[in-house]
Formats: sequence, C-alpha cells, structure tokens
Amino acid sequence: MKLLGYLALAGAFTAALPAAAMQLWHRETWEGYRAASLTFDPWVCGLWVADESPSLTLLSPSGREILTLDTPLSNVRAVAADADGLLITDGWGTFFRLTRQGEGFGDWDRTQAQRDVEGLHLHPEGGLLVVGDDAALVQRLGADGAETFRIEGWTQSPKMWEPQGIGLDPQTGNILVVDDNEGLNALFEYDRSGGLLTVSPLSDWGRDAEAVAIHAQTGTLYIGFDSGQRIAVFDYLPSQPAGAVAFEQGPDCALS
Repeated sequence: MKLLGYLALAGAFTAALPAAAMQLWHRETWEGYRAASLTFDPWVCGLWVADESPSLTLLSPSGREILTLDTPLSNVRAVAADADGLLITDGWGTFFRLTRQGEGFGDWDRTQAQRDVEGLHLHPEGGLLVVGDDAALVQRLGADGAETFRIEGWTQSPKMWEPQGIGLDPQTGNILVVDDNEGLNALFEYDRSGGLLTVSPLSDWGRDAEAVAIHAQTGTLYIGFDSGQRIAVFDYLPSQPAGAVAFEQGPDCALS
C-alpha cells in the first residue's frame, strides 16, 4: 500500500491542528463513476452511488456493479442508508424514503431543513447530517428537520469553502466532509462536537472531491471525484479524539 503523502503536503493546512492526524493509504481507483454522493450500506454489503440521474448504482466492496435502482426523483443529488432503507434528495428540499427495492415508504419532515443539500448521512442516534456548499455549512438535523448542530466552514482555519459530501466514522463518531476544487480539494475530519481534527489533501488521487463514504469494519474509505469521474479507495485510520464514542456499525459485512 502507498502511504498518502499527507505529512509532506499537509503542513500548510494543519499547523494549528493536533499531531495525531487521520492516516490514509491509497488502495485503488475505480474509473467511470461520477459520484455526486456515496454511502456504504452494510445491510447489503455494498456502496450506493448517486450521480445526479434518476437512478442509483450499487457496487460491491471490490467495485463490481451489482444493480441499478430507479427512484421517483429526476435528479438524485445525495443518498444515505440505515437499517430501514434509503434516504434520497434532489438537493433542493425534496426528500424520499425508499426500500432497497425502490419502493417509497415515507417522506422526510423537512420543515426547517436546509434546502441546499450536497450530501447527507443518517445519524445512528437519529436525525441526519447534511452539508451544503453555498453556505459552507454542515448541519445535524433532528427527526423533525430542526437544526440541532452546525459547523460553519468559512469561520474555521483553514477555511472549508465548498463542502460537498459527508460521512460518519462509527468507531469514533468523527464527521468526515470533502471540500471540492473551489476550496482545498481535501478531506476535513471533525470530532462529534464539530471540532476540527485534521485536513487531508486529496489532489494526488483526483480533482473536485464530491463524495465520501466509510466501511469501518474493513477500515475502508471511498472518495468520489467529479473531474475524471472516479472513486478512489483508501485504507484508513481515523483520529482518536478525547471522548470519542463508538456507534453501532450495522450487520457484520467484512467483505473487501
């Protein structure tokens, strides 16, 4: 495995950050996938890919295409998964709950939800995490759609100008957000309270980062890049902040 050139490249980003940074090792890259959003689904042991079309693609952990799922939306901007099924959005205020067979079973209460949604993640404690680039904003929303938590990317150092995709590491509760080329083209890692832990440059593996997903049971992290239409696959170790709390990871899915 090739050790990410993080230590050589990250000095400008992490001068004020803790020394115990996330570690990434590039494993492989899958070409030909325009991943606007990614989510790893341990209930089917696969990676869902949204590409701003009406359908979703399910890939195996090794990149084999399993199926294509049609959805009610004309444009799926982001996708998330939990034990009940999938949550999808067009990014402009429309959310739908689907079974893994594509059958609708409910809507998301979005009364106070952010309308600019580039990425989302169903939180294991309930509600969800959403990210939007226009406001450089990460939010945690309760089950009723009301905001309970936020990270404002433009107020931090270094600044996160164009957050696109979001995931959560269930081993630590750390929140992972990718910033695209209008920002740093980097992976931002936050603790569960929103404190910035690390910033990992990504330009060695692709341009215009759009999506991130985690398969914690195998220590695998997936990042989708818009430029070149590719998904880069990494082995990873998250930072271990004080007070980190592990969440349920879903069914055992230790295939790689």
